Amino acid sequence: MLEIDSNLVRTQSARWRWDERITCFAGSHDAAKDIAMFYSFFATCTKNDIDSQKWLTYVINNINDTKASQLKNMLPQFIRQKSTSIECT
Repeated sequence: MLEIDSNLVRTQSARWRWDERITCFAGSHDAAKDIAMFYSFFATCTKNDIDSQKWLTYVINNINDTKASQLKNMLPQFIRQKSTSIECT
């Protein structure tokens, strides 16, 4: 699991570095927090060798059918990726 540290997140998400400038112009503090949250998710995916696009697709497709008490199981560090799909552990 990644620690909450903006320097670590920026280091781990080097392939999204070009978006760093966008966070300066997010439009609002809440939008900047949302962007930081997604960068943290994507950095966690990278650290756990999970395809971030597959993970996000999985979450979008399954979040409505997931109980509130089980939402944490959809976080990248709790997901296991098979060759063609992603599943909860």
